[in-house]
Amino acid sequence: MQKNVTRSLDLPIILLVLYTCTYFVYYDLGIRAIYYLLIFVMFFVAGFLKQMRTKYLQHIKINSIKLSFIFLAFMMFVIFIRPDSTHNKSTVAYTGIIVLCALMLLISNAECKSAEKSLKMLAFTSVVVAGVSIYFTLNKKLYSELIYPILGSNSQSYFELTSVKGYGISLGGVTYTAYFLATGIAIFHGYIISKKRLTRRKYIQILCLVGILFVSLVLLGRKGEFISVILSLLMMWGITYSIKKGRVGKGGFLMLVWMIPILAIIIYFYFPKLLNRNFFQRYLMMFDNFRKGQDFTSGRIQLWKWGWELFTQHPVFGGGLGSYSRFVPEAWRITGAGTVIESPHIVYLHFLCEFGIVGFTLLMIPLTHIFIKTLKQYIRLATLKIRKGNKKQEELTLCINASSLFLQIFFAFLFFFDQTFSLIQFWLFYCITVYFSSFALYYKPLLIENIR
Repeated sequence: MQKNVTRSLDLPIILLVLYTCTYFVYYDLGIRAIYYLLIFVMFFVAGFLKQMRTKYLQHIKINSIKLSFIFLAFMMFVIFIRPDSTHNKSTVAYTGIIVLCALMLLISNAECKSAEKSLKMLAFTSVVVAGVSIYFTLNKKLYSELIYPILGSNSQSYFELTSVKGYGISLGGVTYTAYFLATGIAIFHGYIISKKRLTRRKYIQILCLVGILFVSLVLLGRKGEFISVILSLLMMWGITYSIKKGRVGKGGFLMLVWMIPILAIIIYFYFPKLLNRNFFQRYLMMFDNFRKGQDFTSGRIQLWKWGWELFTQHPVFGGGLGSYSRFVPEAWRITGAGTVIESPHIVYLHFLCEFGIVGFTLLMIPLTHIFIKTLKQYIRLATLKIRKGNKKQEELTLCINASSLFLQIFFAFLFFFDQTFSLIQFWLFYCITVYFSSFALYYKPLLIENIR
């Protein structure tokens, strides 16, 4: 068996996860986007200097998944420096964090304790975020008295706007909260799949935690993320069940089956109260507009038209980073969640209108490669038989790989509903997802070698 890469912790990924878990603090306190970048730079420098002192960088393993993400970040940097791209503090922070994510991924390595700590940190934070979101969504008056006064001015305006629009209480914005909830569901789903034997008590505990995440996601009012999570669970179950019929294939499906009655009971007992307090305003507005034959996409149809129009004007190389925001009339530039319109809310159309056919192709290649690699790893790990001595490492690797695959499927679906690719939050979570996939790619041959 090959020796572990290093006895020291994989500090870059630990710091990246720590930054992601505390991102809501910077956001809610009203720190400007450019300062997000400076804080991230400090995290990166701390990790880099630590690894230099321990000669960690000598043991870095490069694989095709890391190279794909680095190529993706390089393409975004090239797009940013185009003369016709928008150059302001927001785009500098956006591009800078993408590049730093790539550098952190580059100097990170496969280390079991760090990967396990990262999983636990993300899972714990997701449950905390869900609990806080649910509690204050049900007690907005208390939120206004305790939390609202300490928020930054932008965050206060954001709270007022999202409350009127029917969104629940969020930490770091509704998008960041929704991503964290999806990440928690992905990790718990991966944990169920990876365990050969799981006690009934442990299984019920995990399902209860997932139930909290689902309830929080529903009350948050993010329809795109909620639909994407449901579709991801169904697709993960379909993939796993087709690979290996039996217990391992039932994880996602059973979670979905349990969530339906839990949500049904909550809605049955509390729906009148919640309805009177506009907790389901986002969903009711959509269904009401659909019933009346009106636009139920929250204005996305018009955004798609403008995106296609911009693409037809610049079909080869697109209009450049930020060109869509400039193209949209000023009256449409603020979304219902209070964020600036950065894309037509279909990421694939966003690639075409801002980066053209050439950019679309060059961006989809690494995204597709990472997904295919992760899927192949999952198929191999789900059917692998390991000796007893490697059980813990096998379960950790499968859990990490399943979580990565779930989140990649989640984002692939979400690309049809939101301006995901234009958000800093997406890159933080996606970089962690790629690290998980890279980790599993490194440990899979070690597991196979041990049984020969």
